[in-house]
Amino acid sequence: MKVVVALVRHETNTFSPIQTQLHSFCRGTKTDGPAYGLRAMQLCENTNSAAAAYLDLAASLDAEVDFSILANSVPSGTVQKAAFEHIADTVIATVKKGCDAVLLDLHGAMVPKDTPTQKVNYCVVSGRWCRNRYRSWLPWTFMPISVKHSSVMQP
Repeated sequence: MKVVVALVRHETNTFSPIQTQLHSFCRGTKTDGPAYGLRAMQLCENTNSAAAAYLDLAASLDAEVDFSILANSVPSGTVQKAAFEHIADTVIATVKKGCDAVLLDLHGAMVPKDTPTQKVNYCVVSGRWCRNRYRSWLPWTFMPISVKHSSVMQP
């Protein structure tokens, strides 16, 4: 059995003038930006996170783990579109290599720059986005998604 794990966290403050760039997703990575692969997995092991629980579960099942990306940012302004696409494309490229399950640890309400809505609940949208984007070539893959529930109020 092979599983893909990814951790993506960002809480967008749409009122903030500070735009979130790819290098901003460095929280917990000890690098200038996201961590990938084995390094990302090592940084998540034994932490109090859903990603760590996914790793423990995979170990208990003797499953192979392909850790796609650890992208964690402090709350800030809208996410540059290129940064959002890089993170999303990284997860998709990892999944396309083949797997039996995709395990996502998501947090926050991420708003990519130039998004038509004022606030997008990334926790809800990301699950729908992942399933829709993967559906044509990965229709039967198990995809649990852990989310931190955020309230989003719209008129």
